[in-house]
Amino acid sequence: DEVMKRNYDTYHFSAKEWFMYLAESLVICGGINYLFYKNWWVFLGMLPVPFLFLRYKRNDCKKQRKKLLNYQFKDALSSLSVALQAGYSVENAGYACTRDLEKLYKPGEDILEEFHYMEAQLQVSVPVEDLFLDLGNRCKVEDIANFASVFAIAKRTGGDMVAILQKTARILGDKIDVK
Repeated sequence: DEVMKRNYDTYHFSAKEWFMYLAESLVICGGINYLFYKNWWVFLGMLPVPFLFLRYKRNDCKKQRKKLLNYQFKDALSSLSVALQAGYSVENAGYACTRDLEKLYKPGEDILEEFHYMEAQLQVSVPVEDLFLDLGNRCKVEDIANFASVFAIAKRTGGDMVAILQKTARILGDKIDVK
């Protein structure tokens, strides 16, 4: 099966989420109507509110997804760092990292799907730094985009990849702890 690029600027509700959020917004509208107005016409006038609520929830879900991806990326960096310390090349460290992530996360998690996509692209000789840059551009998570830029420069100039990954993973972990 072909692994597809994920788009982090859109979020599609599952049927369960649609029902749950729509019911939640209708209950809120009903509660406000009951407490303040007790009038069915006012309740009917509130019917646009659930659509605004769904838009708000969609944006909230996008933010949560990016936040979770950032946390998962920290684990991926730690795994990459360990693989590089063990003597793997950067490309082979990506494969080892994917195996580690498969043990940490259930199938379908964003970071796992991203590393499966990277594996597929590495098999057709796409440079690993381009893959990280692409991930940083698509997800628009500042930490991932910054790492991708530093990683690409270090790879091109022959920098100490192990030290760079360790320091980046530590800084990212500290930022997450502070948040």
